[in-house]
Amino acid sequence: MIELSVVGTLLRQLLDSHNRVSLPGLGAFVATGIPATLIKGGKGMLPPGRRITFQSAESWNDGLLEHALVKHTGLTPEEVKDRLAAFVHRLDTDMRAGVRVEIPALGVLRLTADGELRFAEEGGTTAPEMFGLLEIDMQPVGEELPPAPEFAAVTPEKKRNYRCPMVCWILLALVLLAVGMYIFRRPLEQWLDRMVYTPEELEYLHQNY
Repeated sequence: MIELSVVGTLLRQLLDSHNRVSLPGLGAFVATGIPATLIKGGKGMLPPGRRITFQSAESWNDGLLEHALVKHTGLTPEEVKDRLAAFVHRLDTDMRAGVRVEIPALGVLRLTADGELRFAEEGGTTAPEMFGLLEIDMQPVGEELPPAPEFAAVTPEKKRNYRCPMVCWILLALVLLAVGMYIFRRPLEQWLDRMVYTPEELEYLHQNY
C-alpha cells in the first residue's frame, strides 16, 4: 500500500524541478510561473512564484512519480505501477463519494457536482518560496509621507566681551601715577627744587625755612 503522505512529498519534490508530473489514471499536476503581483491595494507585492494546477486532460504518463517511488520504496517498476494504480483508484473512489482528498505538502483534490476534478494548492495559489523571496511592503506612488519632525533653531550663545574700554585704562594709569607720586614725593620735591632754583637760592631757602 502506497501512503498518501509519501506521494504528496514526492510530488512536491518533483514539481520543484519539473513543470509537469503525472498522476497516472487521473491527469497531471502542472507548475506555471507567475509574475510579481500587487496586493493590499498597491501597498504590498508578492514576488514572482509558481502556481500549481491539476489538468485532468493531461492523460499521458511521464513516469516521473513511478520512478521516484521505485527509488523511495525499493520495489520493482512493475510492483510500483500496480500499487500506484490501486492508489489512484482509491483516490477516485473517495472523491466520487464526496471526499475531499488532502495530499500532504501539496493541496486538496475534489470532484465538483458536475464531476469536474478541482485542485487547490496548499497555502494559496502562489508559491513564492520557490524563489526564496518574501512578501514586500511598499509605499504607493503619490501617497503623502508623514511630515518630518520640526526642530527648534539653536542660536549660539554670544561670547561675553571682557575687554576693558579706554576709560578704564586711563583711570588705571592716573591711579598708578598718583600712587607713584605719593610714594616718591620726597625725591620728586628735591628734583623739582633743583630744577627751579639755583644752588645759592636753595642754600638761602634752607637757611631761612
